[in-house]
Amino acid sequence: MFYDANGVTKHQEMKCKLNLEHSRSILFFPCSGGECVGGDFDLSEVLAQAITKRRKIALGEIRCQGARKRLDRESVPCHALLRYKLTLAYD
Repeated sequence: MFYDANGVTKHQEMKCKLNLEHSRSILFFPCSGGECVGGDFDLSEVLAQAITKRRKIALGEIRCQGARKRLDRESVPCHALLRYKLTLAYD
């Protein structure tokens, strides 16, 4: 779920199911902020740690490290928030 920098207003929610036979070695999602430059949410390490520890669920939140620049104003940190829940299944 994507939230504003205050973590109050939800902008979007996304669900995806990955096919591990065709998945990449990284897991990231672009920032939902329209004016954000250079920001994304990289969950690759979170996923790797969950797999290493054989966790079935990984919960957490991560802040966007990108910046927003509107018209003639100076850039400000984006800090949009992603609250995630990874559900893993093992054979």
